[in-house]
Amino acid sequence: MKDCYTVIVDGLRSPIGLKNGDLVGMRSDDLMSYVIKVLLERNSNINNKYIEDIVLGCAFPEGPQGMLMARSVGILAGLPITTAGKVVNRFCGSSMDAFHQVSQAIDCGDIECGIPCGVEDMFSVPMGGFSPSFHPELYENEFYIGMGETAENLAKELNIPRDEQETFAINSHTKALSSITEGRFDNEICPISFNEKTITRDEGPREPDHGKICSLEPAFDAEGSITAATSSPISIGASAMLLISNLFAKKLGITPEFRVLSRAIAGVDWKTMGSGPLPATEKAL
Repeated sequence: MKDCYTVIVDGLRSPIGLKNGDLVGMRSDDLMSYVIKVLLERNSNINNKYIEDIVLGCAFPEGPQGMLMARSVGILAGLPITTAGKVVNRFCGSSMDAFHQVSQAIDCGDIECGIPCGVEDMFSVPMGGFSPSFHPELYENEFYIGMGETAENLAKELNIPRDEQETFAINSHTKALSSITEGRFDNEICPISFNEKTITRDEGPREPDHGKICSLEPAFDAEGSITAATSSPISIGASAMLLISNLFAKKLGITPEFRVLSRAIAGVDWKTMGSGPLPATEKAL
């Protein structure tokens, strides 16, 4: 067992806002910095001066989400000037990669305490960015596909029929609404005040209308099965976690509930989603 490893102290997120919702129009840096500020306030046993680095995941770090936003949100959150910051982009895995990088730095002994976080405002930055320039060869090879087309590929390859997708979506909304009513998200959601309103819950979950769901046309492929009801929504939100080393936790008298055992990443074929048999060379590895 390693002498030094990463433990998770706490995590917090904003509500997830949708189109025409109450969070639309709030700056990404204001939203992110507020979540970090509240996270640190409720963990006051860890002084702000101990936060050595902020690693922020953002799929489209440009426009209002551009520049070195991780550094900006640290300053806005009231962290000391010595707290560094960097932005990472792995598209939908950006904030998870931020988590990986902070944990790696802790495991290596480079830092003792850091904040991985992520923010995305899909309303202020269009999908693909403001001025995308696609490589012709990759474009011809259908490399630049979105989540909808990816879902269609997955549904076809794994033979997931539309009715199963819709049943899953209905169950998901039902579970989310039940969890909201039971207060299961209360400890992880940071209420956000904006435009004289306080947003305390996710705007996505809604009471499913089975008849309407079944009547929807495919959203991405006329011959496909993915509809608006079974798609990820365009949204805005932010999240952050507080990570420290086990040795530092012991020094501060903190008994964490979770530790990071390992991290891993892998790419897949964007056309087949990589669920088929591996080539011989990969099998050998």
